Amino acid sequence: MPLLGVNRSLVKFGLPELTKTKRVGLQLLFKDLKINNVGVYEVGYMIAPRINAMGRLASATDSLRFLCTRDIKKAGDLNKLLNNTNIERQKIVEDVLGQTLKQVQGGEKVIVISGNYHEGVIGLASGKITEKFYRPSIVLSEMGDISKASARSISGFNIIEAIKETDLILEGGGHPMAAGFSIYTEKIEEFRLKINKLSNEKLTDAILERKLKIDLEINFEEIDTELVEAIKKFEPTGQGNYSPIFISKNVKVIEVKPVGQEGKHLKLKLEQNEIIFDAIWFGATTKFDINDIVDAAYAVEENVWNNKTSIQLKVKDIKA
Repeated sequence: MPLLGVNRSLVKFGLPELTKTKRVGLQLLFKDLKINNVGVYEVGYMIAPRINAMGRLASATDSLRFLCTRDIKKAGDLNKLLNNTNIERQKIVEDVLGQTLKQVQGGEKVIVISGNYHEGVIGLASGKITEKFYRPSIVLSEMGDISKASARSISGFNIIEAIKETDLILEGGGHPMAAGFSIYTEKIEEFRLKINKLSNEKLTDAILERKLKIDLEINFEEIDTELVEAIKKFEPTGQGNYSPIFISKNVKVIEVKPVGQEGKHLKLKLEQNEIIFDAIWFGATTKFDINDIVDAAYAVEENVWNNKTSIQLKVKDIKA
């Protein structure tokens, strides 16, 4: 849902109320996650995944009980259950992605993966595959004679239209960027070949090229608390109301530190005209060395750590 109009108003005024919640389950969850102020990031990447995990792998009723209970002990037990289930969900998704890397057909424009995957995570897996390879992807959970599938697409390619065009599915629905459907398991290979044949000309090189919209080129001396406060006025940001993306050229990399699981993310120090900013790049894709001169695209954000506030650059891409 785009964060525009009424949607944006609901989120803007709802987040402060969520921060002040009296629900004991959420209070415990916020404490465990060290959340003092609930924002869009906290909801999307920390709170919601734990609550949603129950419906994906077990029973969503436990999430409802967690939200409604007034009993602190029961809330604590359910909080642990939600957290453990979410960890299990993460492991299953990582397992699917690991198997995907072995199955991806290099020359095919639509990635179709099938296997004995848990039905509750195939949508998440498809989303991560599309994000990693920037290709439309379809992940199928083989369930005996009939398999269920979840699909994700990229801008410019109507995935549900392509799926229906194969004339091989039993039932399905969705929109241009995401879809779900069922199909006879024995038809999966035929489906994979047909959807790639039908989509080959539609998925042009231009569509398959990952794009990043830059709002403005600035220099580091223009980044200050005044700019941060101006950007805050756009919040809450998200789909349809994205954070402004800036680019700065001829930036020097003075520190690179891999962080996170398997070092997938990079913590950086970037310098331009003797001005230095800390930066974080989630899912870094470019290799570079200390003292390299690069062009950096990023969002500007306020970072609070140990009660200290600083300006941080959230890197979107770096061109060495």
